[in-house]
Amino acid sequence: MALNHHPTTPSWLVAVLSAILGMISTVLVQTVLRMANERLQRNRMRKVLYNNLGDYFMFVYSTLTNQGYSREKQLAWQQEQFEKRIKFSVEDFLKKQPDIYMHLPKYRAAEELYLWLHHTVDKTEMHCSNPDMFCQIFSEYVEAGYLAEKCFEKYGGKDHAAKLVAKVRESRELVEKLKKLAASGKINVVDGFLADQ
Repeated sequence: MALNHHPTTPSWLVAVLSAILGMISTVLVQTVLRMANERLQRNRMRKVLYNNLGDYFMFVYSTLTNQGYSREKQLAWQQEQFEKRIKFSVEDFLKKQPDIYMHLPKYRAAEELYLWLHHTVDKTEMHCSNPDMFCQIFSEYVEAGYLAEKCFEKYGGKDHAAKLVAKVRESRELVEKLKKLAASGKINVVDGFLADQ
């Protein structure tokens, strides 16, 4: 009974200390829970972002490299495919949560890539679409490690990431080949676009 009752510690002090410890533990628990929730939301958003941009790259690149039509029909077919298949629901989802989205390290890259996707679908004021720029910029970001291969693997699986990386490398090789042809004068390029010869 001597342990339960300390005549030197007044009961009001025990009550105040208990209340302070309760407040501190409540604040700590809530802070930890908030941080865990934010981390979970950022991870979810990164997963959605990586999967969406990776899928669009695969789609746009395969549409651009499809050789099933004559040049005139192919451009019309490509534009039709882009307008049908590229939707911006994921971009809308990301932008509805700016407190998380804008703090992702890949925010600026995503904004640039979505801008090029909009140009691809909506066309520019000159009525031309430039899906090549989306593919080129995306592949540069992956090659430079700014969009990490390990994240594509983590969020999309090993097989999907391997296919994506193979297409990125193929895209980079194609760009380098075109640069060499343009430098040698074998193809005519005007403002970054192939010009009719």
